[in-house]
Order: sequence, then C-alpha cells, then structure tokens
Amino acid sequence: MTRLTEKQKRFIDAYLECGNGSEAARRAGYSPRTANEQGSQLLAKLSVLDYFKDRKKEISDSRIAKVEEIMQFLTSVMRGEVVSEITEGKDAEKVKKTDRLKAAELLGKRYRLFSENAPTEQPVTIIFSGADQLED
Repeated sequence: MTRLTEKQKRFIDAYLECGNGSEAARRAGYSPRTANEQGSQLLAKLSVLDYFKDRKKEISDSRIAKVEEIMQFLTSVMRGEVVSEITEGKDAEKVKKTDRLKAAELLGKRYRLFSENAPTEQPVTIIFSGADQLED
C-alpha cells in the first residue's frame, strides 16, 4: 500500500469532519484556488480511500461501547458504585434503587437468568421409572 503524506492524512481527517472534498482540501493546506480539483483527485486515489475507510472504522469503533465495557458499567451501577446525578431530596434513594435494579435486570437478561432455557450449573440426569414395563 502506498504511504500517504501528512497533508493527505489531514485531508482525510478534515473530510471525515465536513464531508466536502473542496473544504477538506483547504483545511488540509492545499491551495484554495485548486482545492476543488485536489479534493476530487484525492478521493479518486485507492490509497487515500483505503486510509479513509480505516480512519472511519477507527473513529466508529472508538465511539461504540464494547460488550465488556457495558457489562462493567452495569455491574458498577448494580453494586452502587455509580449513581445517577440526582443525589439530593426524597427521590434520591428511590432513583439509586431503581438504577441498581435495572442494571441487575439487564445483567440477568444478558446471562439468560430469567428464561426457562437458563443454563444450569450442573448437568441434569433424567430417570424414567417403569421404562422396562413399556411395550414396543
């Protein structure tokens, strides 16, 4: 893959912000007079497009919470380590309990603790009595 110049990288970062090739070229330091043409040419280069896709994915990945992060947050709320911003007045304790219960509920759903198909800790042995008396 062709390595990009710092100016080309700045162009992609600016393009991700504004979505306009001409404006991104100006922000990246290209001449205002040729910004439209430069923007079009840069967006036509495969190496620039590859960098664009990589940066877009990187930005998207950093904004989306991962499963582990969500589980840690819900656990800390359930344990009372994180509380809502309402900390004064008669509703403060109610909000804390509600938040904790909701977090526990979401964790329970995640681990399928509330369904009939909930996983069990130990294998279950089923014994049929009178099986030897059944007719074929």
